[in-house]
Amino acid sequence: MIKIILLAIFCSNILFGQDAGLNQSHDVSWSFAYVNDNYSATWLNGKSENYIGADDFLTTSFLLRLYKDDRKLSVTYNTITSRYFNYRFDLITAGLAQNFKQGFLDFQPQIGIIYKGDLAGETIQNTWHRMRAIQKVHLPYSRDKGIALLASTHFSSSFKPDFFKGDLFTPILDISFFSEFKPSWISPVFSYKAELYRNILSMELLGGGRYYFSKKPEYSKLIRSGLLAALNFKIRVYQQYFMDLGISLSPAKNMREDPVFGNDRFNYLPQMWIVFSWDTSWQSIVDFIDY
Repeated sequence: MIKIILLAIFCSNILFGQDAGLNQSHDVSWSFAYVNDNYSATWLNGKSENYIGADDFLTTSFLLRLYKDDRKLSVTYNTITSRYFNYRFDLITAGLAQNFKQGFLDFQPQIGIIYKGDLAGETIQNTWHRMRAIQKVHLPYSRDKGIALLASTHFSSSFKPDFFKGDLFTPILDISFFSEFKPSWISPVFSYKAELYRNILSMELLGGGRYYFSKKPEYSKLIRSGLLAALNFKIRVYQQYFMDLGISLSPAKNMREDPVFGNDRFNYLPQMWIVFSWDTSWQSIVDFIDY
């Protein structure tokens, strides 16, 4: 944990420190997202707390993004459960990325670290369950823990199709490599953004796929290659303050619902988020699908 804190401090010094000489605007943007895997409601057979999702696998996430000029510092926290295999673990990743532009192509390499262990995920999950009068989830923490390296590359290119005012179409290719704890993957997707109302409300649609080309213990038992889709609405609250609301569906497997609510099979992982940010009208939905 100390190594992670030191890395975050080091990355912050790089991000906000000396001039890198690349399109310096001295502007800082940030976003903070809360992501959950289910929404509970009364809607089936008169029972309360029915889930849209299974309340399993990726149950809660927090995403912090800091931007300055062409650099990005990202910190992501995930708490992961498996009712089927009877374990849980938490992940925290910290990465530093630099954006380069060559003609019409944007290229963003990133390096960082990932830590796997007990980071109070059970407490966070069950505190929320207690507040909502939902049955608590008690699973033993995995003994597989430690720290490892990660690297990723992000390619994108955008153009305006002019179907609607201020719209933007962006093909994206993401490739992520993990030395441990998470499987490496490649993800080709397409993003379409459009303004809906007077520079106050905009929408983004995303569709594509995810292919995992390595396997890692525990995490790989819960994911599979397949199609993914997402929808996000961005609201300008006041001047450069924004709020995002969105949902994504990604391929998954071996998720189990709480027996109180049934034993449905879930082949897709829903993720729903609320994001608060500053000066992020350009930020893409891909930043909220960090798994």
